[in-house]
Amino acid sequence: MDDEKIRIRLISNAFSGMLEVSSLRGIEAIGQLFDFSIDCVLEASDQVETGRLVDPRARAGLLFLRGNEILRVVWGRVVEAKQRLAIQEDQRDITIRFVPRAWSTTIHERTEAYVGSAPQIIARVMKRALLTPDADFQLRLSGDYPEREFVLQYHETDLGFLQRLCEHWGIYFFF
Repeated sequence: MDDEKIRIRLISNAFSGMLEVSSLRGIEAIGQLFDFSIDCVLEASDQVETGRLVDPRARAGLLFLRGNEILRVVWGRVVEAKQRLAIQEDQRDITIRFVPRAWSTTIHERTEAYVGSAPQIIARVMKRALLTPDADFQLRLSGDYPEREFVLQYHETDLGFLQRLCEHWGIYFFF
């Protein structure tokens, strides 16, 4: 009953087709960004350029499949890719670090002043991190958020600032 086993495949706009995932390790927790280490097997004919794969604009997804049924899709991006020598001559192995696209908000610590409502500030910070409205994030807010004359991000990562701003206004988010 091989069809009953769950298979995992990696897809990306950085290459054609799907990569077979042979190993998946990592962490996923409430209020935290997931971080997965993935080993993939590439056939000799697979054309995967690691430089294109780690491009910040590249999108990737993990497909969890049972037979032909998609059970879950986790969207994100590849931030590290290392090709390794394979045991078999006609295959190559690649190890990938897979994170949410919002991971880019953890890279830089900055000090910046903002003017506007919480949704306006959130959208501005997300766009600066190369995240696209609707494709990468959605603001589904029902409350009123008044315009603020001065909001300061002080020696914080964009993610730390967004978490603090959202906690203050009772806004939650998930990836």
